[in-house]
Amino acid sequence: MGGLIDVLIFRRERRDPKLKAGVGANPRPQLWFCPSPGTPDWRALADPATFAMLAADCDAVQLYQDQLLDAPMPPLGLPRTALPPQGWNTWRAFREWGILSMAAAHNLQVIVESPGLKEWSPDPAVYVGRILESARIAREIGGSIHAVALDEPFNSGLNMQQPAWSLSDVSSHLREVSEQVQASEPSLSVGLIEPYPTIEAEVLCSIVEALAPAFFHLDIDYRAARQRMSVEMLQADLARIAACCRTSKVPFGVIIWGFDEDTAETFVRSARTLLATIQQAVVRGDLAWPDRLIVQSWSATAVLGPRLIPPTLPPDGSASLWGLLRLVKSSL
Repeated sequence: MGGLIDVLIFRRERRDPKLKAGVGANPRPQLWFCPSPGTPDWRALADPATFAMLAADCDAVQLYQDQLLDAPMPPLGLPRTALPPQGWNTWRAFREWGILSMAAAHNLQVIVESPGLKEWSPDPAVYVGRILESARIAREIGGSIHAVALDEPFNSGLNMQQPAWSLSDVSSHLREVSEQVQASEPSLSVGLIEPYPTIEAEVLCSIVEALAPAFFHLDIDYRAARQRMSVEMLQADLARIAACCRTSKVPFGVIIWGFDEDTAETFVRSARTLLATIQQAVVRGDLAWPDRLIVQSWSATAVLGPRLIPPTLPPDGSASLWGLLRLVKSSL
């Protein structure tokens, strides 16, 4: 009997939350929208009526830095396997389609996810140069960048650099990057993205307290977290990180993405589970909604050519990123 009870308790603890209809969050989190780098749907999004609908559904669009670097346009007709991750979604295409100018017309902020420290360079000037180049190109094609989100620099320093960097080393590097960027672009804020549970909650809090970035976005690997802990433990860590951000007056965000990337349907379904985990903690009163939710895809499984999972359109698709954005909106 005791063994059966233990099994039942284990199963209950391992059960994932289910998403419910929202009751009207006040204040409502900002919603940022970041389609897959190589999505073929940017051309369709450039239709003025379609873009106006998107602007009504979100507060910001987040691009990838490779889309705003001065690299040559891939030749048309190139096979998918020969394309870079962003495919044909380069600044030249965005200029032709008017993406950034339409964002400006709709008061939609533009954020660029950028490297801040990677294995391929320890030099702050390399990252500063790329960020300033993106800001310059954005202006030249009729828009502007409001912020850069540095892509997991502490994870790179602590877990990928050889030999590993200390927290202090990474902090000093990022301060230099931020100071140099803002010396040339004073209005450009610099925030952080870091992964959980790859980096534990205690360390993430130390990062926020030491650096006080313009914002802090959490990239939750739900599958990895659930292999280590119960939903309740995950939610407690989430609340702890949110409290650290609040104490440091750092806006806090969570990336909503699908950890199951077998198909577009499994991507959206698994993203729904992550969202439900946050919603459950909010409804229970253990957590306030984050300052923003970033609905994003980069689809690590699509290694051959541009990353396409899930499709961005249609707006009401059950297996599209825009459909996921609307699902997030309805859950608040």
